[in-house]
Amino acid sequence: MDRINCGAVDLGFALGFHVGAESQLMTHGYGGHQMNLCVHRRQHSQMRAWLEDAGFVVEASRTLTSAESKLGGIILARRQGLPIRQVITPL
Repeated sequence: MDRINCGAVDLGFALGFHVGAESQLMTHGYGGHQMNLCVHRRQHSQMRAWLEDAGFVVEASRTLTSAESKLGGIILARRQGLPIRQVITPL
């Protein structure tokens, strides 16, 4: 058996968040379930800065709106150069 190094790959992800500048304590969740959770709204610039400081490359960001909820944000980011795995193939 030979080991083939697959090398590096761009590993990307989509990050969803609430857009804004305020925090709010949520005491009831979806379906009426009780909870005690602080929801923080963030600006795209802050989210981008945190991702870039952590070594990610931000590819795109968008703000979404709908009749059901306040502003939402999506950021597409990736980290380059991470080895993914060693693949073993038969001879």
